[in-house]
Amino acid sequence: MAIATLKNFDEYEKNYYSSLQAHPNYKTLASIIEPFLKEIIEKGEFYVRVHTQTLKQILLSGRLKNALEASGSASFGGGKSRINSTVHLFNCNTEELKDSDYPRFGYLSCKDRRRNFFATADMGFQYGMSVIRLKKEKLFNRTTISVGSTLDFGSYNFLVPSYLDNPKASCIVSFPNHPLQNIIMAPHNAGTFKNLEIIAKGIIDKKITVDNFFKIDDLFGDMVPQFKYFELQFHGDIKTDDFECIDTDELDPDVEKICNDLKINIEEMAL
Repeated sequence: MAIATLKNFDEYEKNYYSSLQAHPNYKTLASIIEPFLKEIIEKGEFYVRVHTQTLKQILLSGRLKNALEASGSASFGGGKSRINSTVHLFNCNTEELKDSDYPRFGYLSCKDRRRNFFATADMGFQYGMSVIRLKKEKLFNRTTISVGSTLDFGSYNFLVPSYLDNPKASCIVSFPNHPLQNIIMAPHNAGTFKNLEIIAKGIIDKKITVDNFFKIDDLFGDMVPQFKYFELQFHGDIKTDDFECIDTDELDPDVEKICNDLKINIEEMAL
């Protein structure tokens, strides 16, 4: 089945990456970053955070809505911001997309469910306190990755995500020569080459490893931007059949019964 959001993506990513390789030191940094991305993709798991009060509705509907379908978003700008970012991230023609075609967003984290739940708890205030782990093998071939929230600081203007089987350093942040926009930002803000250097050095110095990659912000201290997490963009529908398990801060008996009927493991994890 053709994925609408990825219709123009292959050539788009290839051309952007080729242009970045013309810059001094880019190939060297990419040679450090890209093997690391492959390793954490292999070791990590796929998660989305949702608000606990919406769990029952999600389970009964049989699918996970995107921001446009849900008429809301955890980010400023709501659904409109997702439309704009999708154009820049994947070179989409919005006239060809239905609301249901737009990606769902999640993140890559560690296999240990409890460790993930607590290590990423700060995300809960924005995205929700319940965590759904998705079946990696079912979504792998229609998922792309970027480093950091693509909406924060307008980061979608400075990167192009990568397929999981061949991640590119261009999925982090790059120079202000995005194919669709040319913006110059302040040092250490989204879209600067310095961020690639910091991440590459963190990998070399083993400050970021396969065991703690989900704590990428530790590399930056008080510096902005805060990358928060490794963002995953899920293309195509996500149904409850794609749910592997759920971790929640408050277990509703009705939700537990629905999960049992659907054979989805659910656990309460109190903060």
